[in-house]
Amino acid sequence: MVVAATHYNFKSMFAWNVFLYSGMFAIVGVYLWTLMEPPLGAWSKPAGLAAFAWRIVLTTGTGSIFGFLVARQAYGSALLAPLFIVMSFAWGLAVFLVVQSAMYAWNDRTLPTSIARRMRNLLGLFLVSVLYLVAVYHLTNLYFAKQVAFVRFILVDGVSIPCSSGAATCSSARCCPLVLIYHRASQRPVDAGGIVAGRRGRVRAALRLHHRRTGVAARDLPRLPGREHFR
Repeated sequence: MVVAATHYNFKSMFAWNVFLYSGMFAIVGVYLWTLMEPPLGAWSKPAGLAAFAWRIVLTTGTGSIFGFLVARQAYGSALLAPLFIVMSFAWGLAVFLVVQSAMYAWNDRTLPTSIARRMRNLLGLFLVSVLYLVAVYHLTNLYFAKQVAFVRFILVDGVSIPCSSGAATCSSARCCPLVLIYHRASQRPVDAGGIVAGRRGRVRAALRLHHRRTGVAARDLPRLPGREHFR
């Protein structure tokens, strides 16, 4: 632990993560401080912008872990960085909506319809962006002949149950939340309890796939044709 904390290999994203995560905690701590101390209120906006910018850098680093690790060369793509950013937007907003709705229900309050509509549309935009980037990522891999077997393994052959294939899970994990969000019934004014129930289902569907699929263990890669030397 001492060696890992005092000697850094900056060619590794894990070394950068030590500074990215600790920096994120520090900036968020300062941001909360400015929000809780009225005399520091004028600094809350700059601190919030700094936290947001640092959070983008942090998520870029997380995506780069999958995109550029030696043991995951089949995933090598700069698209994973923006993909992780958009996915974090979608997941973070979905969790925020569930917590917000629970708090409103706890206090017997109802979220204004205009705000609920704006947040629903924003969540839908994030989900569509994730679906687009995932499609571009796989289509880019299919363009290279050496990656075709890998894409087939991820989307079709990587599981024993056909209905749980990557393609089916990806489609359901992205399309089901969109249907729930834009279904006509979900656009009617409802109480906070109904919002909580509906959004729990959206979060469960939205948090399903891509992290698990992207996280195929390095020991599984030798099963991919042409990747046997990654032992």
